[in-house]
Amino acid sequence: MLDEPVLTEQKLTSNNSRLVLWLLVLSLSGFFVPLYLISVTIEERTLAMATEEADLQATLIATPAPDPQEETLRSEFIDLQNLINTLANLNQTLDTAHIDWPYVMSAVGRYNPAQLNINSLSQTERVITLTGQATLESVVLAYVETLKETGPFETVLIESIHLASSAEDQEDAGDIHTQQPVGFTLVIELKASTDVR
Repeated sequence: MLDEPVLTEQKLTSNNSRLVLWLLVLSLSGFFVPLYLISVTIEERTLAMATEEADLQATLIATPAPDPQEETLRSEFIDLQNLINTLANLNQTLDTAHIDWPYVMSAVGRYNPAQLNINSLSQTERVITLTGQATLESVVLAYVETLKETGPFETVLIESIHLASSAEDQEDAGDIHTQQPVGFTLVIELKASTDVR
């Protein structure tokens, strides 16, 4: 009889071990089955994506060459765009360099010919040089002030003023009859845009 409880206890221990073993197997299979299903799903999707990629690659390779007329038109369009950009830049340059000569000459011509004569006018870019004769130095100074007050000039400078002592200087003076006419040279710088009045 003593053996009987030991046997039942061994049976119970053996049954418990088996039960724990089966529970362990079931729990591991419960863990690995979803992992297996996930890996199968990923593999299937990867295969489908690889097939789609191959189809897209084949489509890209099989894309026909562009129409030659379309390419010619595209090339002409690009050339025209470049020309438009060049012309826009040139237009800005021309606007900046534009001199409104009627306006400038109107301003330069505001003097009394009985008191002042302009013998020469030369221009280099935005600088005008005037040479002439006047009855008095004060006439030249008044003319310079008049030029400074008009719109198209940035600066008006007297480069030189001298007594017209030679017969040639007095001859160039024209109708000016004075005892001591003066010769002068003025340097006038035009404003960046003479369109401003």
